[in-house]
Amino acid sequence: MARIPNDLIADLRNALHDLGGASAEASDLIREQLGADASRAFDDVLAACYQIVEAAAESRTLADPGLVPPRQLNGQAMRIAAAA
Repeated sequence: MARIPNDLIADLRNALHDLGGASAEASDLIREQLGADASRAFDDVLAACYQIVEAAAESRTLADPGLVPPRQLNGQAMRIAAAA
């Protein structure tokens, strides 16, 4: 399996952190504009991104204490999955 560069994981992690609670609003807008299937796909992509970042942090691929803790990301991924 190919290794994901740490800087790419860090960029993804920071983008997810910046997105924060806006993901629910974005999901609602996507649902209104493009339909429920597109909204679910958006939620699935976000949840997968959170899981990738969490797995990288847990495997010590990315170890930067200044970034969002894996447990917080996992909580966000679970909320997205539950809302889908």
